[in-house]
Amino acid sequence: MAAAPPAPDRPHLHGFDGLRALAAGAIVVYHLAFVLAGFDVVGRDWITRLNIGVPIFFVISGALLYLPFALARAEGRGHPSLRDYAARRVARIGPAYWVALPIIALVLGLSGVFTLEGLVRYGLFLQIYSPATFTGGIGQAWTLDVEVVLYAFLALWVATIGAVATRRGEIAGLVAVIALSLAWKVVVGRLVADGDADLTLLAWPPAWADQFALGMLLAVAAARGVALRPVTGAVLTGAAAAGFLLLGALDPQGGIMVRNLTDHVAKTAIAVALVAPVALRAAPALWSSTPMRWLGIRSYGVYLWHLAVMIQLDRWDAQDRIGTVGFVVVAVAVSVGLGWASWVLIERPSIGIGRTLGKAWARRPAPPRAVAVDVGGAIVVLGCGPVIAFASGGFFDTARLVAAVIVWSAVGVVAVAGSRPWPTDLPARAAIAALALLVAWTGIALDWAPVAESAVDDVQRGLLYLGVLVLSVATLGGAARRYVLPVHALGAIVVVGYGLVGRLAPWLIDVTQTASSAGRLEQPLTYWNAMGLLAAMGLTACVSLAGDPTRRAAMRGAALAAGPALVLGLWLSFSRGGIVAALAGLAAAALLAPGGAAVRAALAVVVLGVPPSLMASALDGVRAAEGGLSSRALEGALEIGILVLCCVLAARARGWVADGDGRGAPRLRVQHAGVVVAGAVVVVLAALAVVVGLERGPGVGTPQTGATADRLASTDSNRYAYWRVALGAAEDDPLTGTGPGGFAVVWLRDRDIDEPVRDAHSLPIETLAELGLVGLLFLLAFAAAIGMGAVRARRTTALAAGPASVTLVWAIHACVDWDWEMPAVTIPALTAMGFLLALADGPQEAQP
Repeated sequence: MAAAPPAPDRPHLHGFDGLRALAAGAIVVYHLAFVLAGFDVVGRDWITRLNIGVPIFFVISGALLYLPFALARAEGRGHPSLRDYAARRVARIGPAYWVALPIIALVLGLSGVFTLEGLVRYGLFLQIYSPATFTGGIGQAWTLDVEVVLYAFLALWVATIGAVATRRGEIAGLVAVIALSLAWKVVVGRLVADGDADLTLLAWPPAWADQFALGMLLAVAAARGVALRPVTGAVLTGAAAAGFLLLGALDPQGGIMVRNLTDHVAKTAIAVALVAPVALRAAPALWSSTPMRWLGIRSYGVYLWHLAVMIQLDRWDAQDRIGTVGFVVVAVAVSVGLGWASWVLIERPSIGIGRTLGKAWARRPAPPRAVAVDVGGAIVVLGCGPVIAFASGGFFDTARLVAAVIVWSAVGVVAVAGSRPWPTDLPARAAIAALALLVAWTGIALDWAPVAESAVDDVQRGLLYLGVLVLSVATLGGAARRYVLPVHALGAIVVVGYGLVGRLAPWLIDVTQTASSAGRLEQPLTYWNAMGLLAAMGLTACVSLAGDPTRRAAMRGAALAAGPALVLGLWLSFSRGGIVAALAGLAAAALLAPGGAAVRAALAVVVLGVPPSLMASALDGVRAAEGGLSSRALEGALEIGILVLCCVLAARARGWVADGDGRGAPRLRVQHAGVVVAGAVVVVLAALAVVVGLERGPGVGTPQTGATADRLASTDSNRYAYWRVALGAAEDDPLTGTGPGGFAVVWLRDRDIDEPVRDAHSLPIETLAELGLVGLLFLLAFAAAIGMGAVRARRTTALAAGPASVTLVWAIHACVDWDWEMPAVTIPALTAMGFLLALADGPQEAQP
């Protein structure tokens, strides 16, 4: 489907072209039967199994793409350039798809493709990760999403396991991948059967990794000189045909998990039986014949276009006009014609460009393998937070589990092939150990937890956070160190920007507003206070970037330009805690910065963020998403105008901000950093102690609800009641607590406010209530290690100023809200903490 034509010096590989033609033909017939009759046709039991073309494609890709690397390994030479490999893969599948997607969307009227979310999901091969977009766009292109991930897996394999494993270890590793893939099918299949997961999870890349790995094993065998006799190849091909006939005649019994697994294993075995003779030099002559090769080379274009052709013909009632046979002939002919045109006009030229760019890129010096692995791990951990933000902030278990699997897989790779997989400095080791003990204690506390489901969620969340911290410490202090803060800022801009676009341009993104938000900006995280916190963290990061004289002028200007938008996002969340945390973060960024520019940057973004916020307060459609679509669109256009103007003015203030570099504006002396950090912690904890110690907090009750500035002038909150109940529970079980998730039960028992609450809205107080003094001790030890690391990092490099300020923002807000349960805001904070620990663990730099 997406593998490049075989090299001319290996004529026996031409059989892969014929197999691609067979697989593409199977999928075309499969979709013909669906479009024409919904599979209600003669031989439906076999026709519905023709999606076996997908496993055939995956096995072919694994065998053909890994073969050059396996040959290099077998011959004892360096593997081909991964840069060349990446350039060729992008050139092979990208251009043809990116041309077909908008054309098909326009012809079929797929409006969802042309939204901001649609362009990202469909254009970047992400449609598979949402049930709403799984078959949107080019419906069958979900398999491309899988292939892209498998391509990346191959490159990661070559750079890590394939580079260090022995000959036996290489095979053992691929067998382990196959086993893990089947385990995914079993576990997820059970969740789907129980109604705890969406069916689309069974089509995610891990579910197909076994087929790709089997293809890689065939490549290893071929590279080591294994060859089949022609008669053996014929027998395997015949067995594959017989197996397919038998598969259509059988009706597997059992639930969805058993039936899905049985069907998957059977089709995988058939695909391997077909591909093995080609990979091992015993391919039947049919696969290498000229017609089959011609169709196979053009099969990618046929794959992209054929279903759209069938759907359009069906809309024209072609079956009634020209009959079923005529429909089939026209659909196949047009699909093949478009496949030929795609090959001639797009694919063949782009393949040539990809080869040229790949060779040129390959000639550039490549970084050491360990550095490449570190960068890959940094990409995973820094991208985790923004990505999970679009899955309801990672609040639910499916997104958390997937993220945890990816993060811990990256930890394993870095541990094997990274440059510094384990820290040597005390703060980093202490922080990891403290968080690990907190997670372990949470797991032990499952024994007395009153609600098993909530307790398991806490353990899952803790394991994810531990993996994020370990991966951050291991990877962020090296080659990626200067990109950490910009990526933090960019992640916040993307997430908050998405919510703002949904508010200001409702015709572009239709954002669902929950009733509980009462008009406050909450999407995509689904919680307005979390959106306020993320905006505050992003604003702090932008101010730190703009005030850093070592950054490029363009980056400093871009950070300033984003400031007013983040201020607007913070304002529209109407989050009191977010605003307080933002002010603290801006003050810290100004004090910790190496010069006086950060003070000017903070003034610039705050002052220029005020006009859009005041305008938003006067426009009901912007402030609270009230009114019809047309009125909201008009008000949004007015808001966009003033926001763009203020962002441009902020960017143009770059020169004025830069004039403050080194001017002796108020800044924190390095030797006093520890005192300030300790003082900040003491002040926060003391304030909490005073508040919760009152019999009734000031203004106990709910402040004015909704998207109104009146709530910002009020100290009313039900949090005082939550904290009193939580502290009462801690008095009952001071050492061990109620168990993870226990606050929800205690609240229902002891509450004096008729409100359902699951969290105590304070990380330290909830930890004390649910995990007792033991859990709180581990949490405080973790915080102390982070503080120690921040002080050492600031003494080491000025790069620590921004992450330390971001960490402070999160820490303040986590004391008054349930941020720990929202991975989309806690993961960025943990990466900032891990970065500080990595900087403290790294070589010394001269202070500016």
